[in-house]
Amino acid sequence: MLIKKLIPTLLFSCSIVVTTSSFFSLADTIEDDEPFFKNDQRAEIFKITDNEVPVFRITMPEEDYSTLLEKANYPDILNFRINVTDYLQRLGTCLEQIVLAFEEVDYNEKFDEPAKVLPELNIDEEGHAHINVEEVISGFDLDPNNFRDFDFVHNNILLYVLGSNANFNIFKLTPMVGINIGAIDMDPEFKLNFAIFLGGVENDDSVLSSDFKTKQATLEVEINNEVKSFKKVTFSLSGNLSRTRSKLNYNLKIRGKDELYGRKTFKLRSDDVEPTFLRSKIVSDIHNRLELPSISANYAELYVNDQYMGFYILVDTLKTSWVEYVYGEKDTTSLFQCKDISSFLSESTSSNACENECEDDQTPDTEGWINLLKRLDKAHSAEDIEDIFDVDQFLYEMALEYLTAGWDHLVHNGHNYYMYKNVKTGKWEYLAYDFDLDLGQNIDRIFLSFITEDMPERIENFNRDYPNYSIQEWISSPFHLVEILILNDPTRFNQILANVIEKAFNPAVLFPHIDEIKSFIEPYVMKDKIPDTNGLLPGRINHLANSFFSVEEWNANSEFTTVPTYPYCAYGIKYWILAKYRNVCKTYNLNCDPTYMDENYKFPINEEVEFKGYFPDYNNDDPDEPQPTDEPPVIVPTTTTAAPTPTPTVHYKCMAESIGYPCCSPLNKFVVRHDKYGDWGYDIFKRMHCGISPYVPPPPPPPPKPKCWTEKYGYPCCEDCRVIRIGLLGRWGYDFRRKKWCGISYHCH
Repeated sequence: MLIKKLIPTLLFSCSIVVTTSSFFSLADTIEDDEPFFKNDQRAEIFKITDNEVPVFRITMPEEDYSTLLEKANYPDILNFRINVTDYLQRLGTCLEQIVLAFEEVDYNEKFDEPAKVLPELNIDEEGHAHINVEEVISGFDLDPNNFRDFDFVHNNILLYVLGSNANFNIFKLTPMVGINIGAIDMDPEFKLNFAIFLGGVENDDSVLSSDFKTKQATLEVEINNEVKSFKKVTFSLSGNLSRTRSKLNYNLKIRGKDELYGRKTFKLRSDDVEPTFLRSKIVSDIHNRLELPSISANYAELYVNDQYMGFYILVDTLKTSWVEYVYGEKDTTSLFQCKDISSFLSESTSSNACENECEDDQTPDTEGWINLLKRLDKAHSAEDIEDIFDVDQFLYEMALEYLTAGWDHLVHNGHNYYMYKNVKTGKWEYLAYDFDLDLGQNIDRIFLSFITEDMPERIENFNRDYPNYSIQEWISSPFHLVEILILNDPTRFNQILANVIEKAFNPAVLFPHIDEIKSFIEPYVMKDKIPDTNGLLPGRINHLANSFFSVEEWNANSEFTTVPTYPYCAYGIKYWILAKYRNVCKTYNLNCDPTYMDENYKFPINEEVEFKGYFPDYNNDDPDEPQPTDEPPVIVPTTTTAAPTPTPTVHYKCMAESIGYPCCSPLNKFVVRHDKYGDWGYDIFKRMHCGISPYVPPPPPPPPKPKCWTEKYGYPCCEDCRVIRIGLLGRWGYDFRRKKWCGISYHCH
């Protein structure tokens, strides 16, 4: 453990520094006998497991167990850390293999006049294609230099390349000809993506569904030397991206009238994406401390058919049985799960994206759901929706998303939440779940998307000082509901934010709680990381993955050390809490604990496992490069009265928008059906249909935007992204050829 210096403002994400004065005693800041849950609203199962780790034993038929082990192997098709040059080279090789497959087809068997139907394939009278493969491949944009300014956050590089050849429409040709992607021997990283985007998965197990569920399971749970048995249990694999990890998540449902200390459905989370076993637990506990309706979390050990599967986070799930326990409504028809990406509580994004959780023999409250979304769309302020929507409860959740950097919920991804109409109040409530990516975990995923290894300037010149992001910077792409409830008038949100800081999100409350949990789970964490006689770790049954965090990383990241998570990094949990606490206290001028506001507060960093940066050798100020001899000009903004901006006329971009559906990405041109609204595609990320046919007349082009901040002051924009100085209003670069200061372009940010 080494000590570093803490500076007030961090310049780079995941960088940790500390000062050198003596440690403060946490015991002086919180009463030892004060319970963390003052009015404990959690189910009995979570109360009795605060100091006891139960053992869950699942037994299923051997045939089902074999199927589970088979289906567990799931490849990671979303590699967010890439060398763009290498990626494009491998992609080009795969495209060549697909193009060659077109020459293996007998087109006379498939088409009456193939030469007329498919002129781009140069088909002869015998039905054989003659393709200039080199010419076709050269038509795809595979030049790494063309991706220096590519928007990796909002665009998909694979879809872009596939759609870049105007003379060889691979989206049209592949399904039209019936090319079997599954039968082509190619790079597995691309194979499954090609199958999704281009179709063609016949007779190939590598691209088939890997879902697993059995209703033939039984369960025994041992708590405090008492065993409870359940004969009717459904056991299944759980998760989306978590399926690509080595240790998987599971769903468990006790059927019939039985229950386990107040709950019938559970999720056993490996949380293999984060190092600590703490994030899901801590954020759930914060919710319950604030007495917000929420899932709860503790821990369990899992055995499946007598095989030790490891240490897990035990959470309840937001199902209709949970509603009955918490709200008293049996068989609700007003619980909607929004698990697909880009559902932002509007009629156009959420009406079809969120699924009702009621039983098959019940009629879902679709009318009430659509009415809510229409009311939210039309609202101009909180007063317009107070009678139908619990505004305060929603603002508490938004405050927690901001404080915990919960990017995998509503604000950024538009998913991982439920909406429920409270039977007692008649108001809809927002219920979040899946907290494993909160508290400083992998934030670069949402603001950078890809870590481009051969383009370090793109990463290093971006403001990644996430703990000091304002609420406006955090909500980088605002949607209507957060605009009217937070951004347009933040008064109510600010009051709730201050209340959360005072009661829950502060080091005096959370640091002792983390210490207590760490001490309790340490032996189980150690056991989870011990390999068996064959060198295999417990529960790591996805052999296509290799995810693992060491005991040292578990311990360090639970404290103040940022560690690599590949492809990103995770702030130390205590560091994130401390840094965000300080930021909010200063920004909102709150009366906060002087112990933790003191810049001389000292804490340890484990440099052996610390994240060193994506490009530790990258240096913006290379001493071997020329440096300007003068200083950049000082620009002081003047107050001007801007002319009123006319309200733009609303135009639809595609026919689908006129009936509430989104348009497809310009790169998504594969037609899945056609009706009176034109051609329809399917967005695999949002999991919903989207429109392809343009709306007539087309919308006018947007006015040109300035390329950099200095243009309006008469200074040119830089040709590259190298920052030389940071001025009052923005970042300066230097044109050494012209020997002039220039403004850093907006695309560099």
